Amino acid sequence: MTVHPSRLSFTSREALGFTEAQCLYDPELHTGPADSGESPDEKDTRLLVAAEVCRICPLLGRCLNRAVAGTPEPGVWATFDAERFKTPFTERDTNAVPQGEAA
Repeated sequence: MTVHPSRLSFTSREALGFTEAQCLYDPELHTGPADSGESPDEKDTRLLVAAEVCRICPLLGRCLNRAVAGTPEPGVWATFDAERFKTPFTERDTNAVPQGEAA
């Protein structure tokens, strides 16, 4: 299972180039609360907010590459819920990703 950038150790973040990832400021926003006391509405809202944070992250492309290259653990990866990586992407899907960093 591929570890979410917000949960990487400091050494791993440096080695993989994730020290500037926006998800580091609020990891729980991207990976969910430690307990399972989140209602469906709360989860939907959290996922939307996490995706907005991803959209402004300078490492969005790197995060997408990491998710596509492995089996991402649950969470929001480059604006997508990890569940999305279980099926192949189409060209339409990848056109939705900002082109700031090659995906």
